[in-house]
Amino acid sequence: MTTPATSSVVTPAAASLPDLNVGTYNFENVQKILNHVAFINPFLVPGDGSGRASRPVKFSGGIVEGGLHRFRVDVYGPSVESGIQAANMLGQRAGKFHWNWSPIPEGFVAQPGKSPVQIALNPAISQRFVLQEASFTFGSGEDSFSSFGTGRTFPIVQNGQWRLRALAVGNMVSGSGKFNGLEGTFVFAGNVTESGEFAGSMVLRVVDPDDRLRAKEPIAPFVPGGGGDPRLFVPETTYMMFRAQKRQDRKVTFNIGPGGTIRGINVPVEIRRIKVDFSAEGSGGLQNQVEFGGAVASVNSMNGVNPLAPGPPPTPSAPASSQGVATYSFHDNAGSDVGRFDSSFLESRTFGLPLAAAPGLPASRFGFFGPLLTDEGYFSRAKGMMLGSGAASIMPYVLSGMQMLCLEDPEGKFSHN
Repeated sequence: MTTPATSSVVTPAAASLPDLNVGTYNFENVQKILNHVAFINPFLVPGDGSGRASRPVKFSGGIVEGGLHRFRVDVYGPSVESGIQAANMLGQRAGKFHWNWSPIPEGFVAQPGKSPVQIALNPAISQRFVLQEASFTFGSGEDSFSSFGTGRTFPIVQNGQWRLRALAVGNMVSGSGKFNGLEGTFVFAGNVTESGEFAGSMVLRVVDPDDRLRAKEPIAPFVPGGGGDPRLFVPETTYMMFRAQKRQDRKVTFNIGPGGTIRGINVPVEIRRIKVDFSAEGSGGLQNQVEFGGAVASVNSMNGVNPLAPGPPPTPSAPASSQGVATYSFHDNAGSDVGRFDSSFLESRTFGLPLAAAPGLPASRFGFFGPLLTDEGYFSRAKGMMLGSGAASIMPYVLSGMQMLCLEDPEGKFSHN
């Protein structure tokens, strides 16, 4: 839900501002264009798949490797009686990953090909890190891509135990097989393990205008594997996944501060059910399967961006960033309030997105993550992170994305057994 960060512009009156919701292209047509994507949602299991480190302890960064497994997330609710819960299950192995990572200083500007200023990892504090190379290979190896990204660690305490949460945003740099010539963004939420490995859930959003990754027939059945329980690798954590889009009947507006300063834009978003799965088995290679469901929440977000001063186009080597806040309000089928929370966009990476089917339309793709802040109702005292990978256009403002909620859940409140 981000677009390139820009400087403030003072306008003489709100009435002089353009309408961000209309433009040369029709809303429905742009929505269809942005929806030509594939979502791949593997779970990263470290080492040889048993949780044992594949190499010596890596508390100053280095090479980490492991398996990619299918990951099923079934969301139940929301309801006033039982709130909202999710069942998480690991499936069969579907590929492997190879990361070269390093903790970096706060002010370091990470870029592809730029050697990082390496520092030691301190598990007691929050630190930035860079994924100098993050490679993913599916199936027997014919479909793969490499990427570059950045992230941050967060020390957390669960039932008296210290753990190190890790969040990251990455950009596809190159691909082979079905990924050849495509672009995409991924977000990751998990842990740095005691042995210095990475484990957790990843959501990759691939721009797929020709639907080469979309399954044309039912994919291979999901088979529990890799231990079956993701909590073996990311303890006391529950994941939820949702579809994010802007409804046509709700308007994006400028957020105007004192003196007419544009502080950003107000973006109303609808959160809907989504069921995502993929398979890398069989002659069809890597295939994605998605089912959309009804609305479960509404979001009022303020993004600290200014469309009137776009600045230089964001690129893979110089992505834009922005910050903002959002209020998520969950409701049942009758519209009754179930719970809500606020989340901030702590880190984001935004890239220009040329749309061949809509020449000249300003658009971007992005990934972001940030912590949960205040909470009410069923989310009272909830702790966790909200992440998202999506795309948006301006004039008309259209949003298409997928979001992942990573909840600290030592008591199993959000876990459906």
